[in-house]
Amino acid sequence: MTNAELLDLIHYQDWARERSLPALEPLTSEEWQRPLGGSFASLHATVLHILGAQEIWGARLRGGQKSFPAAGEVPDLAAMRTRWQAAIAGLRDWLAAQPEGAAGRVIAYTRQGQAVQTPVAAVMLQLSHHTAYHLGQVAHMLRQLGRTPADTGYISYQRQRAAAG
Repeated sequence: MTNAELLDLIHYQDWARERSLPALEPLTSEEWQRPLGGSFASLHATVLHILGAQEIWGARLRGGQKSFPAAGEVPDLAAMRTRWQAAIAGLRDWLAAQPEGAAGRVIAYTRQGQAVQTPVAAVMLQLSHHTAYHLGQVAHMLRQLGRTPADTGYISYQRQRAAAG
């Protein structure tokens, strides 16, 4: 993968976030926290997990370590938006500082006490797929609440980009 292709994956996550958050804005606090099933109990917990993964992988790319944020650290949608924007910006900034060929670079980090090495391309693909997977769960949860989720499919992102020219 080229750096431009890696950047496209980051742009997709940014686009998907910006499409998803307006669908969450009308929720009451109770709906935001309501147990709805899935990998994580509530919409808040699911979106917090997406954010946490982006922050953790961003830290790993920069040679650091980070833990998933606690629910109280990101209590509402406004705080979620701010942290999520910063996480995506951090990924973009990291990639912008890399020479061409960053996809083939291998990063080393510790996961659950074990030393791990992963190619950057795999990290970026994981982030993109992970975000899409859990946004699908967000869409399902919104439908359970009688709400209309945003279309966050990668092909929709590509079509919008092509139409914008």
